[in-house]
Amino acid sequence: DVRMKYFELTMFFCFITTHVFAGEDAQSIIKKVQNKYKKTESFTFNFDYHFKWKLTGQHQDLQGKLYFKKENNIRYELGQQLNITNGEVVWQYSELNNQVLIDKLKKNSKSLFMPKYFLYDYLDKFIAEVIKVDMVKGRQIYVLKLDPRDKDDFVQSMKIWVPADTWITEKIEYTDL
Repeated sequence: DVRMKYFELTMFFCFITTHVFAGEDAQSIIKKVQNKYKKTESFTFNFDYHFKWKLTGQHQDLQGKLYFKKENNIRYELGQQLNITNGEVVWQYSELNNQVLIDKLKKNSKSLFMPKYFLYDYLDKFIAEVIKVDMVKGRQIYVLKLDPRDKDDFVQSMKIWVPADTWITEKIEYTDL
């Protein structure tokens, strides 16, 4: 009977979907990511930066490199821009203008230059949910959607990709103001 097969297929899909998503919820994934970073003294990664300015439709694609060392030391290279922070001050060097801008960060800053903003404050700053679980080259990858608790937050929405075999965020997409 076609209806019975459809019912069985629907029940099987519901079971598989429930089983996959029940394996890890967003909070437990984020806690595992945070624990991984808490145990890490330093790291470096290369990244691609894709910028689209909504008002003009202009696009910009750049490659960058980020260096992180505990507690709040970051060196962020992007195109002809170099940004360095120690968690209290940000130095921004523009090769194009041969100019350095120095800015003191406020306490509890939501600046993207603060590593804790992305690495440690997920659960405080965002409402998270698992929206997809992918299998990529035999690796289980969780895709999380994060919406800010404060609608006036600089980051308006974010997605992160976290593989279950490392608990190290491999990709971040975000929309800002």
